[in-house]
Amino acid sequence: MKFDLRDTVSVGVAVLMSATAFVIAAVWHEGSAALCLTLLAGAVLGFARPQRAWLFAIILIAWLVVVLALKMPLTAFASQDACVHAHAPHGSGFWLLVVPCIAVASGLAADWIISRVLAFIRELGLWPAVVAFAKPVLRSIAVLSAVLLLATASLQLAQPLQPRGLNERHCWDEFCFSVTSVRRTKQLGNGAHAIAARGVFYVVSAKLESPWWGRFPWSDDAVFVTDYGGTNYAASREAERALGDQAALRAQCHLIPGAEETETVVFDLPPDVMQPRLLVRDTLGFNGLLGGVRALLLYIKPAFNLRYD
Repeated sequence: MKFDLRDTVSVGVAVLMSATAFVIAAVWHEGSAALCLTLLAGAVLGFARPQRAWLFAIILIAWLVVVLALKMPLTAFASQDACVHAHAPHGSGFWLLVVPCIAVASGLAADWIISRVLAFIRELGLWPAVVAFAKPVLRSIAVLSAVLLLATASLQLAQPLQPRGLNERHCWDEFCFSVTSVRRTKQLGNGAHAIAARGVFYVVSAKLESPWWGRFPWSDDAVFVTDYGGTNYAASREAERALGDQAALRAQCHLIPGAEETETVVFDLPPDVMQPRLLVRDTLGFNGLLGGVRALLLYIKPAFNLRYD
């Protein structure tokens, strides 16, 4: 079967989607987004050009083969504590190679079902003009819907951070988070356990809420601070140990056992840091977008302001 212009364009789109999924997974560490893009692309391409379904599946499998061969994790923010990202896909096996096949097969199934329905309507002699153009129109709608979905998700993910003040809670999925207080000091601890800041310690108290069925996965890697210039700062483990054994223990990875929990996180920030803001990893990236969708809310990226002088 020869390739025509539509085949060439659809194969080019499949190659572009496969390359994009690889970049999303390998560079941005957004495994969930890469897999969802693969599912969407496979289903739409399988429906739009069923004659080349096998080729689309092979092309979309290619990025997964490379990622798995290089042993790249498909977990969002993979360099961080895995407990923080319990909602991200932890796939590392070659069973993931069936994902593009399932996606393309779903598109083929949709094409087969619609073809059978249109054939039945044609046999009844009903709406011949509608039947003649139904499949091309439906394919165009599928492609346009996918483009709009990708554009909407991209715009939402690219939106700027939205400020949150003290005691201003942000809820997503089944969780809520708020910063209740911020204390600045040059030293923590007493006597031999005292520790001095390289800059200024920001002692942040936060309230975590999980009143529903879901459990909030917490460790001090669950949050980080970003400043006006885009520099990121992780929590200071040494400073948290200076607060006592209990604070250091609570900083370790765990699931919130009850409906609410208060945590203390310490950051060692430069004295002249501008506009430091606390970010919750679970509200960022594609997993944060999914959390907003599941909560039937407009997705936003909250940034909890830490400096008020």
